[in-house]
Amino acid sequence: MIKVEGKYFWREGKKIGFIRDEHIWSYEGEKLGYWREDHIFDMDGHKLAYLQDDHIYFNNSPQKIRIEDNNKEIIGGDLSNIERAAVRIFLGE
Repeated sequence: MIKVEGKYFWREGKKIGFIRDEHIWSYEGEKLGYWREDHIFDMDGHKLAYLQDDHIYFNNSPQKIRIEDNNKEIIGGDLSNIERAAVRIFLGE
């Protein structure tokens, strides 16, 4: 589970990353990826996932996650569904 406080992300009491503009960063300052509208990309510009209806779909994979379930894993803060999905993709376990 990841806890959101402002624009910072925590897991088990340890700061693991933050959000700036439309980018997810590691706590060490590495830019991990970004989102545009309902699509999530790595830093090379490859689409990793997208939101459609009530799910997060992963590119080149049959895997999908219900947005409602994702919002139980990324708790707190004032993030949109696409921001929470990006946090899970780049900082999730």
